[in-house]
Amino acid sequence: MIDSAAPDVMAALEAAIHTAAEVASQTPASVAARSPLRSTSVAHAELSASVMRQRACVAYLRETSAFASLISVAIRDFQNMLASKTLSDVTEAIDFFVAAKHAGVAGLGAGIQQIFVQIWSQEETIRKAVVEAFRKLYLQLDPDEPIGPNAELTSEIADTIASNLSQFIRDANLGSLVSVERIIQYLINTDQMNRQLYAHFWLRFIHSSTQPSVQNSEDAKSMLLVLKMMAKSDAKEFDKHLETLIQYGLQSSIEASKVDLERVKFTCEILLRMVPRAKPNGYGLTTQQEIYQGPRPKLLVLAKRESQNSGSGQLETL
Repeated sequence: MIDSAAPDVMAALEAAIHTAAEVASQTPASVAARSPLRSTSVAHAELSASVMRQRACVAYLRETSAFASLISVAIRDFQNMLASKTLSDVTEAIDFFVAAKHAGVAGLGAGIQQIFVQIWSQEETIRKAVVEAFRKLYLQLDPDEPIGPNAELTSEIADTIASNLSQFIRDANLGSLVSVERIIQYLINTDQMNRQLYAHFWLRFIHSSTQPSVQNSEDAKSMLLVLKMMAKSDAKEFDKHLETLIQYGLQSSIEASKVDLERVKFTCEILLRMVPRAKPNGYGLTTQQEIYQGPRPKLLVLAKRESQNSGSGQLETL
């Protein structure tokens, strides 16, 4: 019995030796072509192991595909929940998208944009949930570690936040951009925006503006849009960056034929927001308002006030 099993043992040993040689030389194909004949039992065992690995791989891929299908259905269901009239449904859907985004789930763009539109809701609970979702998604790296207004940020963290915002701006539609602008203004007005991000956004804009690639050009415009959203709530802070806007935004130092007109447009919109608003005149009216509500009554009231202030007792006929 031992003598009859000896050839199989020797064949298995030879196969192991040749396999080790293949691994060492890293040329398995060439060595396999010169390998000696192996016993039937060894070849059958290797074939069975290979079949088992293939079956396990197929089973894993099937489970992954089924899970991806379930996630796609869940995303659609949670998007529908965002339009629900029940507050708990909306807040639960918001929490789902935040958790899924940080888990790396793809295909969430439309739902996230739909979340930010909810900032116009009449319900304060929903508005607060939207602001918190924006902070967790784009103003902090870990949803469980909020970044306060005075927190110290490394350049890597600040740059990651800027990159996330830049990518969102490029993918967002007009409704989402308007909604995000309102969210950012709320964060600034309530002193919840990290102060270091202000300076880093400007540095990121300057850096991207000086790079010739198309990607950096798009990033510069995204940063301009972010700065534009911030300008409305903190216009005075932008005064010290006027030269930067002129040099890199209006591109005053390059040939007119090479100017990016879209970047110039965004820069002009920022400059326009930096202009102080017109103050009401003595009658409580701004230059943008109608000077009368009816054809003659309003004009008569204004003329009477003017005559009283000037000491004239006569009211000229209109």
